[in-house]
Amino acid sequence: MSPRPSSPELIEPVRTRTGTGARVLAVAALGAGVVAACLPWSVTSPRLLAMVADDLARSYGIALTADGPTEIALLPFPRLNVSGTRLTAGGPDGAILAEGGQLSLQLSLVALAMGRIDLDAVSLDGAAVTLPLSETDDRWHGPMERIVRRFGSEAESRPLRLGLTRATVTVRDPRDGAIQTVSDVTLGLTSPFWGTRAEIVARGIWRERDAQLRLSGLDLPALLDGRVSRFAATASWPAATFDAKGSVALGARYAVSGHLRLASQSLPEMLDWSGVTVALAPLLDALVVESDFTTEAGTLILPRLRVEMGGNRLEGAGSLALAGGRPAIQATLAAETLNIAPLVRDLATAFGIEGDARPASEWTGRSLSLAAATMGDLDLRLSAAETRVGPLLVEDVAAGLIVRSGNVEASLGRANLQGGTLKGRVVLGDAGEDRGTEVKAQGAFEGVDLGALLTAFGEERWLVGPAKGSFAMDSRAATMGDLVANANGRAGLAVEGGTISGLDLGALLQRPADAAAGSPQQRIGRTDFSSAAVTLRFKDGQGTVTQGRLAAPTVAASLAGTISLDRRHLDIRAGLSPAETEVPLRQFGITGPWDAIVVRALLADASEAGPRGLAVMKPDLLRLPAKAALPATARSYAP
Repeated sequence: MSPRPSSPELIEPVRTRTGTGARVLAVAALGAGVVAACLPWSVTSPRLLAMVADDLARSYGIALTADGPTEIALLPFPRLNVSGTRLTAGGPDGAILAEGGQLSLQLSLVALAMGRIDLDAVSLDGAAVTLPLSETDDRWHGPMERIVRRFGSEAESRPLRLGLTRATVTVRDPRDGAIQTVSDVTLGLTSPFWGTRAEIVARGIWRERDAQLRLSGLDLPALLDGRVSRFAATASWPAATFDAKGSVALGARYAVSGHLRLASQSLPEMLDWSGVTVALAPLLDALVVESDFTTEAGTLILPRLRVEMGGNRLEGAGSLALAGGRPAIQATLAAETLNIAPLVRDLATAFGIEGDARPASEWTGRSLSLAAATMGDLDLRLSAAETRVGPLLVEDVAAGLIVRSGNVEASLGRANLQGGTLKGRVVLGDAGEDRGTEVKAQGAFEGVDLGALLTAFGEERWLVGPAKGSFAMDSRAATMGDLVANANGRAGLAVEGGTISGLDLGALLQRPADAAAGSPQQRIGRTDFSSAAVTLRFKDGQGTVTQGRLAAPTVAASLAGTISLDRRHLDIRAGLSPAETEVPLRQFGITGPWDAIVVRALLADASEAGPRGLAVMKPDLLRLPAKAALPATARSYAP
């Protein structure tokens, strides 16, 4: 009898357990191998480091030395990490490009399979990078030319990524030559497998604030060959953003053109962070500039310029030149409507003038230094169909503004106001030798309707008629208070054919007591006059009435007295006489601060016409318009 075969149920489990164990061991071994390949292993072989250094020197002209450990990992891509690196230009004794930190090199699998070393990616972490420190420092010239040319080539060995992380960069400021430091710098240069166009992404901390830049679409080989490359750029830094796109060409025919947009929420903050200065920067706030642009001999040409500022939109053309480190701006701008109330408010704030209610002690000591406002050059030509200055609407305005070092000149070539015309000019200049600021101002107006002007300010039309006048003033001082106290010059006003409402000079001439303020005679009273004129001469802030006259059909008036600019106070005496004589029969005092002028009859015999000094006009009739000085909080004006 043959032996009974073994039952499959008895032997199959043995084979199954043996096969499973083998597979588990194989998978574990494979996993351990993969993990081991992914982990960096420290190596001490100088040959591998020397091969990598040779490739860097041959490809990029950069010498590599290291005094730290070297690590290698095979998966997911072969990479080599070198610590304590030192990169120099040309050779080991060349100028330092970067030192410290860790250099990571990703090796090409294809090149390794063929027995050579090529780099797919290079990154440097935590290093101190030194950029050119003088105009003759060319340490980066050769390496950068090779990097860009190799990076943009069609060769399979070109690197696809160059990176810099957590770096500290030392660089020379091209504006003044000062050595500056930018911390926590991240820089990435990448390119797709299928083309030569590169993208640069950078960020860093400058003056404790973060800034970022992205530059894409660059054709690096085209740039190196002097051909044109397209580009797109976006940047952001404190209080501002910048966008541009267009084309660029380097070399002998260096040129950039395209379209740009700069938006700043606070121009002074942006300029303070960047260290750049422009004219009148302290008076500007939010600003948007947009234009097509081209470059020409170091000048940025803006042929289709649009500027948004303080709710205004202006269009025109301009240019920006940076030659000599001092920005120079030229522009011709026009607007249909222009509201300069915010600018007037900021200018008043800068000089300490924020309304009559403000105590003099708060503005008299304000400095008149022009240094902060004249850090750049400006040549601006401005026109507007309608311009609003607080409650005033001025039409057909043509103005100019020129800023040079220590000098500001503002001119109003023409403007129409309430049926009349205006023109004027103000020049501010540094007097030198700590003598403060010299101010010269002059202007003239003609045909201005006084009644309409008062209505625009929301006041009663107590005086109507076409007015003309002129002024010329000069002063020199270090503070606003001294400027007013040192004012010298002249001013004149004349009205031909006008009317004073609420004041009957004929009645005042006959019986002043019966024509007191509030009486029926004065409420309905009026004085028609054929001419009125006043001329003042100013010396050291005190104005003297050198000529004052009014001619009406039945009465004539004369003025004499003083006006104090620094105290804002009037002390004028008016005399009334019949039209056929020049001998005053009645005397009146016009006194008080500018915002509370009082007119009183000065009578020799109190029993004749009531108490001496009786008020004969409403207290607020001669008050200056309350809206003439914009409040400190005013940002715009709506009628």
